This record gives sequence, C-alpha cells and structure tokens, in this order.
Amino acid sequence: MASPLTCPRCDSRMTLNFNTSEVYCPACGYIRPDEISQLNAKQAEVKGLHPRPAIQLAYKGNLMPAALAAFESGQDALYRGERSAAMQHFLRAADLQPDFVDAHFWIAEVATDPATKRDKLQTVLALMPQHLEALRRKMELDGDLSPEEAARLASGQEPTVKNADGVRTLTKSLLCPQCGGRLTVGKQNVFCIHCGYAGVHTPDAAAEPQALVRGLLKRRAKPIRWEIGTRLVHCNQCGAESVLGGLLSLRCRFCGATHVIVQDALNSFSQPEGLVPFRLDEDDARDQIMRQLNSLSELAANLLNTNRPHAINIEGVFLPFWIFDCTIEVIQTHTTRLASDDGTTTTITSDFLDDVAICAAKSPPRQVVYRLSRYDLRELTTYDPVLLARNPAQLYSIDVDAASIEAREIVADVMRRKHNRETDRDYNRDARDGRINLMRTQAGPIRAMDYQLVLLPMWIAQITEVDGDRRLALVNGQTGHIAFGQTVRVRG
Repeated sequence: MASPLTCPRCDSRMTLNFNTSEVYCPACGYIRPDEISQLNAKQAEVKGLHPRPAIQLAYKGNLMPAALAAFESGQDALYRGERSAAMQHFLRAADLQPDFVDAHFWIAEVATDPATKRDKLQTVLALMPQHLEALRRKMELDGDLSPEEAARLASGQEPTVKNADGVRTLTKSLLCPQCGGRLTVGKQNVFCIHCGYAGVHTPDAAAEPQALVRGLLKRRAKPIRWEIGTRLVHCNQCGAESVLGGLLSLRCRFCGATHVIVQDALNSFSQPEGLVPFRLDEDDARDQIMRQLNSLSELAANLLNTNRPHAINIEGVFLPFWIFDCTIEVIQTHTTRLASDDGTTTTITSDFLDDVAICAAKSPPRQVVYRLSRYDLRELTTYDPVLLARNPAQLYSIDVDAASIEAREIVADVMRRKHNRETDRDYNRDARDGRINLMRTQAGPIRAMDYQLVLLPMWIAQITEVDGDRRLALVNGQTGHIAFGQTVRVRG
C-alpha cells in the first residue's frame, strides 16, 4: 500500500506547504485534495443522522422548566457547532435560575476568554465545591495543573505505583550559627547548648487548610506514586550516611548533628504545615505517669498484680495528624403515624464539624493514640524545621486519601448522633398527642472538606515492671492526659 505522502502521479515523496497548509509534490506539482474538509463534512452528515447525546446534570434541585429548556437548546446549538447561539442559551438559563451550576459550567466551556472562564468556574465551585470537572479546569487555567496533568485526569488514568528503597534526601542541619554546635528549642527561643547562643523564635500562625478535593486531584494527576522503603541522610558535618526509617528528623550517631528532611529525590512526601509545641517537659510527663499508676483506679485494677514499675524509658515525639474540617449534608426522613393518616417529610440540612484529627502514623497503636487526640489547635503555629531541634517527628505512613475515608466515617457518626438527640426531644413532646414518630437520620454527601498535615506533641513511655512485664504509656504533650496500652506479659 502506498504511503499517504507518496505522490499518486510520479511516486515522489510529497511535502507540506506551511503557508497554505496544502500537501503537494515538489517533483510534478500535484496538490492533494483537502481530506480534512471532507472528513469534517462527513462528520457533520453523520451528526445529522443521530440524536444529540444526553447530558448528565450535576444540579440536584428543582429546575425551572424554562431554565432547563434554555439549557437543552444550548446543547442542541453546540452539537450543531453554533457556539455563539449556544452561549446565548446558556446565559439565559443562568439568568432564569442563578443556582443552575450546569448552565454556568457550560458558559465557561463555550467562552474563549480566560476571565469569563475563571469567573464562571468560580461560580460553579461556590455553588458546588465538589464539582470535579470545574475544579480540574480551573486548576489548569490557574497553572496548578500542567496540560499533561490535566490530560491525565481527563482520561481517567491512575498513577502507576512504584517501590523505591535507599532514596536520597535533602536536609536542613540544625546547627548554631556561632559555633556550629547543636541547637535546641525552648518555649520562646532557640539556643545552643555549647556556646550559649540564643535566638528568639516567633512562630507565625499556621496556614489555612486546603481543599481536600484539590489536593487529591493534584496527586492523582502525577504519573507515578512512590512507595518508599528507606531514605538516606548524608551528614554535612562528618560525612556519615544513615538510613532513615519512619522519622522526619535524624540525629547523626557519629557527630550528634540534627538533620530534618526537607524533601527527597523523588519528591514523595508532603511537608507538615503546622505544629503544636510541647507544654509538658519530660519531668512533667513522668509525674503524670506515676500519679496515674498510684491512682485508686489503677490500684484497684491491679489488686492481683503487685508488681511496681522498675524503669520508665520515655521520649518526646511529634506525631503526624491529618486534620479535617468538613461540611456535610444531613438527610432526615420524619414519619408521623396516626390512626387516620400517615405523613412523611424529608429535610436536608448542612452541618459542619472541624478539627477532626486522624493519626497519620501506624505506631504507637492508633487505638491508644485516639484516646489522647484532643488538642487545642488554637496553639497551632507554622511548621519550621528548627522546631524539631529537641524532639524528633515521625513521617506520616497513612496517606491523606485513606485518612479522609476514616474522617468521613467519624463525621457521619457524629452527625447521626447529634441530630437524633435533637429530634428525640421533639418526639417526646409529640407522644403526649398520641402520635407515633419515626425518624431516620442519614449522613448525606460531603459538600466540602479541607485538610492540613500537622505535628502534635506526645510523650511515649515504655514501663518495665519488676517482673519484666512491659506496658506502654502515652502522655499528651500539650494537655497532660494519659492513656495506657495493654500489659505485655513476659514468661519466666
């Protein structure tokens, strides 16, 4: 079969005239017919033989018939290639019903100037924050997504998961600017334990949370998702290389210099955005543990176990948490049954729950951590690596997408219990009138969800009893609340 670039007259190779867009033969002058125009004409002919595909509406409320008719007329015009007429129909639909998100979205689709596109996409996202297609297009328009990333999202491609080990890191060394010694952190300053240097540290307020759906789209647009085994830290002071496991910071075992990871070679993790400082020091945490061990409840629980603590090894660590703020729809179906009549009404309201903390580390045991996860996040400050000079921090091992599922379950459960309590009071009042009330409360779709990664202070203690048994104790480094793990028996 002859190549499409072979001249049918003389078999010479044809070329493209960039001025006229014609394909011609430089040997004999033959000009190939415009197949593109022929294909367009054929496509238009085929379009005329088939009905326009139906458009799935994102809008879930009650539509005015006139607004819906204008929108459908716009789709018909767009299918015929009449973009100007389509724009007028979509504008009319939006004017008739200002909350009709689909009309605003298609105005943005048809518009050619970036200002109109951005304005209409912002309108869509204000009405429906979870509109993924509008968010994707706005992120591309704003430069938050490259054209390649936007194309990946549009095609539905998922990142390829790859494993890597021994990944090199870029770190920040926490060293004294005067003597090069090791820095540590006080409540209001950073100081050197060797030469006495002190620098005032005034942390800023923490950054505002970001929209979860935006973060997930950005992550999904990446071609590769890395699963990291270990990372390598190179000490700039002594040249030693160390293997970093699940920690964000590392103290060199040869020279004592503290290094905090800024990023790794694969850009595989997110930096924390905020941090709550320690209020309790090590002595305070030990006092809390001993006070609890000597409490009546602990003594009563260990009547058959007379063993007392032999040693307490304790370490202060910043644990990573994903913090979520969530707006959710609550759907309530209320059925009133009387002897003569039944009635059912459904109400949909929005409610809000903020500061839902999901531990992003798999160790210590999460069921113990959750008993202490109430922190006052008003003390949250902007993350700065220097704040890890005294206490190390764990890297997160639970990703935000998995954590968000857990957060949704918590929010849904809180909303069901909250709204059932409120309606129970009304039921008791109606019962005196001989009514039987049935209420079903459901957690509806998430309307908006924001998140941020923060570090929260925790003292982790291993208690060894006189008979060798071990027990875990966690102390909230801000509030002083304490929780014990299960005793691990050691057989003699």
